[in-house]
Amino acid sequence: MRMPFTRGDRRMGQQCEVAHSVVLRGCQKMARLQVGGERSTRRVTTQRHRSRIDTLISAAGFSCFGSRIHCFSNLASDGYTYVMIIGQSSINIHTYPEQGAVSVWIITCPGEDDDGSATRRLERALKEYFGAKSLTSAPLGRILLQCLS
Repeated sequence: MRMPFTRGDRRMGQQCEVAHSVVLRGCQKMARLQVGGERSTRRVTTQRHRSRIDTLISAAGFSCFGSRIHCFSNLASDGYTYVMIIGQSSINIHTYPEQGAVSVWIITCPGEDDDGSATRRLERALKEYFGAKSLTSAPLGRILLQCLS
């Protein structure tokens, strides 16, 4: 049973961020897990991945303010880390081609995805994009924010 995305703890000026973890396993579309190789090829591949993932996140319903992909080596078989700034929070995607896996961390602030529907849409879109056989999704809890005023 999916835990509800209750955000509202706004008593006495308090607000909460919600942390969410997604793991995709058995990814069949290996080319989408990898960015590497020759410099010019790596640049084109990186832009292609970034553009496609940007589109998936935006279509899921998140407010997108910019993204970046970082490659950890020049090996064509290596994975990458993708980061998107959303609202006042972020989405992080780490690919592991050697394991056919992807981990995703979604941190949302109040007002960004209060009912969790954008997160669920993004989970489905990423599962399809990477060709994953399975998806494990887990809310990691709320991060209490204290207002300074």
